[in-house]
Amino acid sequence: MTVANSAVRTFHRRGALAAHQYLNSTFDRSSYWGPTGGAGPRSWANSIRQCLDLYMTMSSRDPRRWLPLTVSGDVDIGSHTVGVKLDVVLLDGDGYVARVPLWDKEPLSGDEARTLADPIVATLEAKLGPGRAVGVDFWHMRSGATTHVSAAEAMRRDRHVVRIIDDYLSDA
Repeated sequence: MTVANSAVRTFHRRGALAAHQYLNSTFDRSSYWGPTGGAGPRSWANSIRQCLDLYMTMSSRDPRRWLPLTVSGDVDIGSHTVGVKLDVVLLDGDGYVARVPLWDKEPLSGDEARTLADPIVATLEAKLGPGRAVGVDFWHMRSGATTHVSAAEAMRRDRHVVRIIDDYLSDA
């Protein structure tokens, strides 16, 4: 959700009011999400607004400092290259943690979280220094459920991630 993730970045950089203004003006101007759009997209836009409120509440309870940077890059996993973009990176006592807000209806399983964390941890390590990634926090914005995957857990998933990518590409 590009708009939702942009609202999260706006929240961290300029505060809650600016994030709400950004999200509301974007939706209000949209022929898809806004007043002239269908009932389904308008309902989804309202859900995103509620999710952003939950994100801001949860974030205010997290004492770790947000770093004002976007970390992105391409990571080689097996013979594949995966693009990763992280909007929220936190300074943890032992290094860096990526926070990934999830906007889907259903939360991730632990196995799915560990699989997704692999390229995220690899990106943190490549961009911020080897051994500095602590892990990834996945925040499910519909429920408020959180899942932490340590860097060590994520890196053990490398072969599994390669197999998933191989399977996906063979079905394409």
